[in-house]
Amino acid sequence: MRHTNFSMISLLLLLALLIVLLPAPAHSSTGITFPIIPYGTGEGNFGSNGVGQTAGVIPNPLTGDYRWGWHDTSGNYDNGWFPQNGLPTNRTYYDDYKRFVWRALEREKDNFTPGINLIEWHLQQAAQRGRRFAFRVMILSEYEGDVDGDGQTDGLTGVPDYIANDPTMGRRFASSKAECNNMFVPYWNNPAFLNRVEALMNALSVFDGDPRLAYIDIGIYGHWGEWHMSGMGFSSIPPEINATPETRMRLIDIVNQAFQQTRVLMLIDLDGDYPDRSGTGFVYAMETYPRMGVRKDNLANVWFEQEVSAWFPNVQAAFQNRWRTTPFVTEFFGGENESALQLAETQVISYHVSMVATNQWHNSSQRIEIGKAAGHRFQLNSAQWPSSVPAGYRFQLVSRWSNVGVAPAYEDWAPIWELYNSSGARVWSARSSLDLQRLLPTTINADYDVNTEETEGNGKNVPVMITDDLALPANLPAGSYTLRLRVPLITANGTEHPYLPPLALATQGRDAQGRYTLGTITVTSPSVAAPAITLVSNPSSRVVPLNQSITITATVTSVSPIGQVEFLVGGNVIGTDATAPYSLTWTPTTPGVFTVVARATDSGGRVGVSQPLVFDVQHRPRNRFALSLTATPSGPYIAPATLTVTATSSIPNLIRVDFYRGNTLIVSDTTAPFVATIGPLPAGTHTIMAKGYDTDGNTGMASLEITVNNPPKGPYGGVPRSILSRIELEDYDEGGNGVSWSDTSPTNEGGVYRNDSVDIQATNDTSGSYHIGWVSPNEWIEFTVTVPNTRQYYWQLRYASPPNTGNPVVSLSINGNPAWVNQNLPTTGASDWDFSRWQTWQTPTAVTLPQGTHVLRLTFGSGGMANYNWMTFIPAGDPSFHVWVPVVTRGN
Repeated sequence: MRHTNFSMISLLLLLALLIVLLPAPAHSSTGITFPIIPYGTGEGNFGSNGVGQTAGVIPNPLTGDYRWGWHDTSGNYDNGWFPQNGLPTNRTYYDDYKRFVWRALEREKDNFTPGINLIEWHLQQAAQRGRRFAFRVMILSEYEGDVDGDGQTDGLTGVPDYIANDPTMGRRFASSKAECNNMFVPYWNNPAFLNRVEALMNALSVFDGDPRLAYIDIGIYGHWGEWHMSGMGFSSIPPEINATPETRMRLIDIVNQAFQQTRVLMLIDLDGDYPDRSGTGFVYAMETYPRMGVRKDNLANVWFEQEVSAWFPNVQAAFQNRWRTTPFVTEFFGGENESALQLAETQVISYHVSMVATNQWHNSSQRIEIGKAAGHRFQLNSAQWPSSVPAGYRFQLVSRWSNVGVAPAYEDWAPIWELYNSSGARVWSARSSLDLQRLLPTTINADYDVNTEETEGNGKNVPVMITDDLALPANLPAGSYTLRLRVPLITANGTEHPYLPPLALATQGRDAQGRYTLGTITVTSPSVAAPAITLVSNPSSRVVPLNQSITITATVTSVSPIGQVEFLVGGNVIGTDATAPYSLTWTPTTPGVFTVVARATDSGGRVGVSQPLVFDVQHRPRNRFALSLTATPSGPYIAPATLTVTATSSIPNLIRVDFYRGNTLIVSDTTAPFVATIGPLPAGTHTIMAKGYDTDGNTGMASLEITVNNPPKGPYGGVPRSILSRIELEDYDEGGNGVSWSDTSPTNEGGVYRNDSVDIQATNDTSGSYHIGWVSPNEWIEFTVTVPNTRQYYWQLRYASPPNTGNPVVSLSINGNPAWVNQNLPTTGASDWDFSRWQTWQTPTAVTLPQGTHVLRLTFGSGGMANYNWMTFIPAGDPSFHVWVPVVTRGN
């Protein structure tokens, strides 16, 4: 008996072990490969759903073309939009964009009701047309009409009257541009003015997170709110109407504090009048606000590339890879000819532009191509799934996706698999782990074309494979169900967008509800139900900051014991738990949308999968702490000036301070006291900036405006040169540009010897250490000299010039009186661009120079190019001077 019982027990144990090792029931698989919508050219319709579009255009929100307009008082929403000549009349747009002057939003102090009503009306009108609305607030816009009906052009007075009538907040400027004459310009740096900007933005913050609002620009500052002060015809831009770095930072903070859920875009703030301040606002915005998008308003212009080139290294670094996580929106500023449109398409693709305004157009297919190229272009290439699945059991759905556009999605478009019964009712849905905000272009755009014609076969478009671990409800009746895909937009509160349609893919087969039919799944009745799982999380919010820990707990209902529960993020197992309560603590370290599911396996090998929890993990905006700068000595400063700058802060964990002169990093100091030596500084106004970092990654910024004055007019080194000595041309007088010299370039192109705008280079001549180069017509340099005796002198000049640019022309005057005028010098080079052969040239005639101390001015004419080393004077009739200053040609 004992033997028999032992055998039966052994058999039962063996059977139990086999059951545990059994996998989930295997089923045959089915799938579909979708035909894509080709990029195409020309006009026409695609699909069979009657949605007339341009062939190959995939209209979607925040991608491709958007409607650009200006404020219109007619009360008709269809007015005030830029004409769309050259674009199809049946083109669908999902984003409308307009600009408003401040006075249209606040008529009287603190009366923001007109502005709120105005924005609300535009949001309503856009929503009724299935669109979203975006806007910018500006002040300086000379083409704006009479917005508030008071009889004046509101672009000339873009602020409310209570600001325009306050002399402490700004003044009117005379302009050579008639439409800008008498324009009111605020004192941007005035704290009272900035407080009013904050009040305006706080009032408009009632629209923050409104699903009808697509985005806003950080406007206010500059011409058309574009963060520059050019193009208005003002003769000069005084410091009080050019925003300091601190003002730029505060304007950026004001808007971002008012709009924490709605997308905000920042323009690149380049300043021709104050180059030291160029890019300071843009860099701060990019570093401080990770979700900040980019706007540039000069598509199809060469400035488009120059503004993000190595000319502005701080801007280039902040801009370079921004497109990977935030949208890049632009508009035209390059004309309407064919070459400009071709350049625009190249720029859109090269710089990963998401949206292009309809503010300029051309009756050309080229304009249509630009809209096609911008933004994302997603394809569902194929999908595979089991042909039948028992109710309550897990299954895997494998899909392959491409992005043959130039940018990812920047909003939470959620691919959702759905089952529909025979009556057309949706009975089940599950979100895919695919994050379209991370699906970067899968196509190599080396030929500046949107390469949807490229295939996986030639290695230029390799789709990503997504494996979704899914489970059907245990109570789902047996039968045949239709499997579909839908990609709705998820709003900030976790619900589907109230009226925007699901995302359109470059995949054929989309129905009128924005769904793609994949095929069918047969649901069977299981003999034993698989485990059922529900998930909860702490915190419960689906929007969580980066690096915040999330605890996920699974509750499992099962007829059989549970072996383990696996937790998957994005389809990958990141943790397991074999003991109830089953939980996982997960700390996301990268931003994005993450799908979390739990998978429970019972002792019979049956597997259940939970419905997903979806988390939108966002960068936490960095805090800004106070930083201050002091300079020693405290001034006044005379060029060339060298000073010591010290950065201090009240925070205890300051670990590094970077010191900048304008946009150029001078030094990084990691030890307190944080100090930098700045200089030598030439005459002018200089922005000295410091950026501090604490141990938590927060930043603080501060700047000093340092004014360096020219030294008094006089000889370099304090002693006049004798005309009988060799006068090195780099030793021109001190006193400043326009006083002792005139040079058209802003800096010393050679970068040696002296720190002002005259261009000095180390010489390759056999005599002297430096020479003057890069001269332009009508530039000049002056020398204070002594003449020992009144008599006639010849003038000698040492120079080198290539033969291919023409004969150099020079003139010399004494005390403003011409001595030698427009002297043509023979070229010296042996070949084109040869500056190596030097010659000492002497005037053919002598001129009388009076005894005493005088000022000589050497002026460079409009002749050929040359480098100039030194000059001297030879007394007429005295042969002894020719012994040591021979007139010879020398070369290296």
